[in-house]
Amino acid sequence: MDDKLNRVSSNVENAYSQQNNVRQAQQKRRSFFSRVSRKKKEVQTASAGMRDTQLRFKVDPKTNELTVFLVDKGSKKVIRTIPPEEMNHLRDGEFLELFT
Repeated sequence: MDDKLNRVSSNVENAYSQQNNVRQAQQKRRSFFSRVSRKKKEVQTASAGMRDTQLRFKVDPKTNELTVFLVDKGSKKVIRTIPPEEMNHLRDGEFLELFT
């Protein structure tokens, strides 16, 4: 009887742990996309004066890492690429400084 109780107790603890892991992953994902949304709005506001260029955003589906491309509208050539490593170290407001 004690063995069954221990297994049930262990299964319950594992279920709570997995549920907590899922919640943490969901929170990280929400935080990431919130940050991307803020950066995108920041760029759209600043890029209103940059009519000859556009920004393209790419999110890696496996890692959720964001890469930003500054593209010339006429030639469609990438002028500047901002890799995920660089994006991860930016604070709010620093993103626009990359284009000036």
